Amino acid sequence: MVARALRIDSTTSMASADEPHGAGIEVGDGAVLRLQGSRLAGNHLAGILAMGPAPTVIRAVGVIVANTNVEPWSKSYGSGAMALNGAKLLELLASRIEANHSAGVVGNIAGVRVRSTAIIDTRFASYTPLDASGRAKGPQISLADGIVGHNAAPFEIRNSLVAGPSDAGRAGLLLSGNTTGHVSGTFVTGSLYGLVTQGDVEVDTGGNLLWGNETNRIGDGGLYVPPPPKLSDLSSMDP
Repeated sequence: MVARALRIDSTTSMASADEPHGAGIEVGDGAVLRLQGSRLAGNHLAGILAMGPAPTVIRAVGVIVANTNVEPWSKSYGSGAMALNGAKLLELLASRIEANHSAGVVGNIAGVRVRSTAIIDTRFASYTPLDASGRAKGPQISLADGIVGHNAAPFEIRNSLVAGPSDAGRAGLLLSGNTTGHVSGTFVTGSLYGLVTQGDVEVDTGGNLLWGNETNRIGDGGLYVPPPPKLSDLSSMDP
């Protein structure tokens, strides 16, 4: 499917901690979407969401994703774009991911490719860890990361800009778990940590500019990565 010149604003979250939907665009069940020249703003959870475990693919070109709000329960994510739970690929090309919350772009057990894209001004969100019954089980954790790759493969960032908010984000690039791939030609600035690699990360990170971060590079910052939101399959939402 090809979608062009869309404007999707202010999608609201569902009124249940078990179903925290509210994304601007959500694609699953192995569907393939090419999104072009569109703007998504003020949605919840994620502006763009690719869901596995089927080989779902989203390719977004010339897209603006801005001001995504956190879902109201754990407040873990209000990301610009997310690929989760085995989605094959989320690709962003010549796009602008701006002023979202918690993380600009997330790949969690999924593939991510970002090229010639600006991920800027990701805002802090206060994540509350929840137990199985949805009750708070620990202190809040402040999150504001440009791009997060956790057990992400393939993971590819090229010729892009990752810039934190005026009060400095947490991490520009946070790579954890078994993430494998390549980061090159990318400028990372304005965060507490520029590039964090923790776990069994196998990512080639040559040819980047890390500048203007409190610490430009750290091997293992022990940064917490929230679990992915628990979302039902799209097929279960059919009328």
